[in-house]
Amino acid sequence: MPFMGMNLLNVLSEEELSFECDCSRERFENALLTLGKDELQAMKDEDHGAEIVCQFCQTKYEFSEADLEELIND
Repeated sequence: MPFMGMNLLNVLSEEELSFECDCSRERFENALLTLGKDELQAMKDEDHGAEIVCQFCQTKYEFSEADLEELIND
């Protein structure tokens, strides 16, 4: 038994629990690339960029028309 003789609640209450999101601009660039060049071009032409908000930490990542053009041409 891994917790024999220990109260799990006491162990958890003594440890400071924290959350740290591992999102990054690079991860969202890679996600955009999965959409394909046609969809990226449509975002560039119609929306003049893109904004992605991480669903976990609410960090906003903005991609300009130039950013999308760079992804399209890579």
